[in-house]
Amino acid sequence: MGVRAPERRARLVAETRVSMRDGVRLRTLRFGPADGERHPTVLIRTPYGIGWGNPLPWLPLFAPFLARRGYHVVLQDTRGRHGSEGTFYPMRHEADDGHDTLAWLETQPWFDGRLGMWGASYFGYTQWSVAEQPPPYLKALVPIVTTTDFHSMFYVGGAFSLASALRWAAGNGGRRGRLPPERRLPAAARIRPLGAALRATGRSAAFYEDWIDHPERDEYWGGIDRLGARGTRIPVLSVAGLYDMFCGPQLADFATLGEAACLDFTPAAHGSYAISPRKLGWQRARIVSYFATHLDFLDHHLQGRPLARARVRHYVVGADRFADAPSWPPPDAAPLRLHLRSGGRLDPEAPGSDEAPDRFVYDPADPVPSRGGTFLGPRCGPADQRPLESRRDVLRYDTGPLRDALELAGPVRAELRVSSDAPATDFTAKLVHLPADATRPALNLCDGIARVAHVGGEAMTLAIDLWHASARIPAGDRLRLEVSSSNFPRFDAHPNVAGHPGHARETRIAHQTVHHARDAASWLEVYARSEGSRSSPS
Repeated sequence: MGVRAPERRARLVAETRVSMRDGVRLRTLRFGPADGERHPTVLIRTPYGIGWGNPLPWLPLFAPFLARRGYHVVLQDTRGRHGSEGTFYPMRHEADDGHDTLAWLETQPWFDGRLGMWGASYFGYTQWSVAEQPPPYLKALVPIVTTTDFHSMFYVGGAFSLASALRWAAGNGGRRGRLPPERRLPAAARIRPLGAALRATGRSAAFYEDWIDHPERDEYWGGIDRLGARGTRIPVLSVAGLYDMFCGPQLADFATLGEAACLDFTPAAHGSYAISPRKLGWQRARIVSYFATHLDFLDHHLQGRPLARARVRHYVVGADRFADAPSWPPPDAAPLRLHLRSGGRLDPEAPGSDEAPDRFVYDPADPVPSRGGTFLGPRCGPADQRPLESRRDVLRYDTGPLRDALELAGPVRAELRVSSDAPATDFTAKLVHLPADATRPALNLCDGIARVAHVGGEAMTLAIDLWHASARIPAGDRLRLEVSSSNFPRFDAHPNVAGHPGHARETRIAHQTVHHARDAASWLEVYARSEGSRSSPS
């Protein structure tokens, strides 16, 4: 793992129940060095269990790992989960319960006045929940694949993140987490209205229907999101994943942080890869290797050890290496705009005149299937996109073969000039690396969606955020932009009818058009640096 050697013996010191302001008691374990002295503390608050059960059976191993390196490690079941009292409602109580736990820590005789927090996903969110109003002794955070902005994760471009929401709700509706019923999920995701989908899996969770009922950023999300923690003074190591469902919002968090913040932009996904890193030859993509940077960051801010690293480390897909940079995007990465042209071209040159538009038919009963991508599940991450080439409802725009290798490093966005005969609909965009060797997989790099609540009958311009890419495209290979109106079940399939899409029972077919106009062009923009001259794709 590349970490420093242990210096002490460790043991489980105590199990206790910490009282919250309303009298609810939370089960709490403390591991620590066997010397009984005061040391810095790392707090981990999680709804997934602090014992030896699913889905995180390794926490009782990770805590001694830190304790042997000079930390007290406090593990806590969040409210209403596993050994803690109270009623579980995701993310509703974590700010108050987190601050109450910090106040308890401050009074403990073994606490030396230096506190850090660590954790991924939900228990990364528990860190942001106390960062809005942090105490002075909170010295470091390591939030991994998580964000302050859950609304932007659940409603990407306005579309509901159906696969992630349904799978998580199916596994977390009770006191103890359970593996979701995978065989029932594909059929359940097709049920309308969306609120009935979870019941079709045989599970229940009131919060799932609440997520569906609140597509806008309203008071409901105001009680969950922690946007006030953006710009925090606390040093933060943000660990993001290229194929993770929090990628876009998490990098928006990082952009608000000061120079003390660091970013590890890894190839991680929120589940099992569609194609394993081993099969792709990604030797440096092993998750276990990331812990060394986490420990180095905690050691620096809690123990005063030196920290020798670049502010940003990002994994480069296709090159199997991490690159260092002082910022994200790197300062030598420049915007490169590629225009959608007739004939399926993706061209640096804008149309000189209005070209014939491209058209397709979108049927919500036969949506484009998600092949990999940024969602929670066993088939997320990188996947071969070639099987989608036969679909007539996917438009494809390719560059010519690249004259020089091109490294993508930064945000990716598209602006499409579109029209539709439906009263409301979606448009999607996906960036794909298309190898010259047809035996190699055409891997998805990033994707996005834009939900249109009111079409209006006229052509309109849509901005689609595809989040971020970090990849090396060799000379001779191509970039492809795929445009469609569905990416299911990554997103719910828009029914093409007016009103709340999640409440709709009926659907209709939509005839979609993408325009290539001289005065209102459609284009893709990436941040890139060329390994040869600063030439564009041919």
